[in-house]
Amino acid sequence: YGLNADALLKYWREQIRNQTDVSVKTAKAVVKQHVGAAIDDARAEITRYRDGYVENLRQSLQDSQSGEDTRGARLNAVKSTISELSELQKSLNKCGEALEVRGDDIR
Repeated sequence: YGLNADALLKYWREQIRNQTDVSVKTAKAVVKQHVGAAIDDARAEITRYRDGYVENLRQSLQDSQSGEDTRGARLNAVKSTISELSELQKSLNKCGEALEVRGDDIR
């Protein structure tokens, strides 16, 4: 009862290739899951921060008895911060989209 060395080598190469493919797909899926969750968490945290920040500033502006110049400066600061947070949120969305596109390579 003999074994053909070439057939045995071919069999094990195929087995290793299959296991490697499964390992790579599993690793990509795990990375996608964790990075995607981190992006979603960051997006939610930025949204909460932005909403709270804007509300605090609006309330502060309403309560303020200071002059028009001070209110204008605060309003400009609010607009600037909102703009910066919107840009950050857009960047996070792009990261999430890129992750989804790369995740499609897994399939």
